[in-house]
Amino acid sequence: MRIVYVGLKELKADNIAGTGLVWKRGEIHEIEDEAKAEKLLGHHLIWQNADSKYELLPEPSVVKPEPRVSVIPVDASSPYWEPIVVTVPGDVFDRIQKKELVAVFMAPGDADAYADWKLAQSDTSPKNTGPAVEKVDKRKKEYRDGLEPKKAA
Repeated sequence: MRIVYVGLKELKADNIAGTGLVWKRGEIHEIEDEAKAEKLLGHHLIWQNADSKYELLPEPSVVKPEPRVSVIPVDASSPYWEPIVVTVPGDVFDRIQKKELVAVFMAPGDADAYADWKLAQSDTSPKNTGPAVEKVDKRKKEYRDGLEPKKAA
């Protein structure tokens, strides 16, 4: 009987029927002993009858995992904490690893309070000390809420 190996490995040795044969993926071997051939055919996802219609198993596609950051509390000695796993884009993950970015987690109310505090701070960086140009400040609460910004008098 002619037996073909249809499994996923590049090489497969017979570990079922004891024929001592080794198959390459898609290779056909002649098995003289009917009992051994039937044992092999009992594993239809690995070996199939080459005289019948058969297909090689499709090779699994490799899914590249997304980078993830685990957030662990400073006081990890507490038995009641659970790590938080956040999926981030690869470039963000790399920048966190290089310590170019720091992740900060806030409740929504705290985030609004922080944004308002930042607006109250004077911005004296060199890029913003030139001639006065009317700009829309996207950090303002009115802009975030979709309202028209108030004009300065």
